[in-house]
Amino acid sequence: ISKAQVEQLYTYYQDILRYELHVLQTKPTELRHLLGRIGEFLCVLQTDGQLALNVNEPGYDVIGANGRKISVKTTAQASGFILINRNTFHLCDDLFIVQYKNEAFHVVYFGDKEHIVEHCRAYDKTYELDVSKLNKLTM
Repeated sequence: ISKAQVEQLYTYYQDILRYELHVLQTKPTELRHLLGRIGEFLCVLQTDGQLALNVNEPGYDVIGANGRKISVKTTAQASGFILINRNTFHLCDDLFIVQYKNEAFHVVYFGDKEHIVEHCRAYDKTYELDVSKLNKLTM
């Protein structure tokens, strides 16, 4: 898929998001799949990368222009946790964390995955990143 196609999809999905939010009155936290896909498009555009070849590729969503595998996490939550699968964590190189807040997407972290683990708690098969810690992460 070309960068121009990703740009078109990014715009199209944002139009759908606005419709869901403003016409259908859906809460952003109920649009997880839509927000997640928009976050992936944003990552592709900012890293000059490409979407993973398979939908739901284990461990990562985007391959950056530098070849690094990126797991994208997008949330609209103001509290709670972002879950990162510990069983597939070794398959990515970087994390790209996006928060949808005040009707805009904010990249709150993009970098090496190991830095994030320091801010997570391990629980069962996941790493849990407290959303309240997002503002403390450095990009």
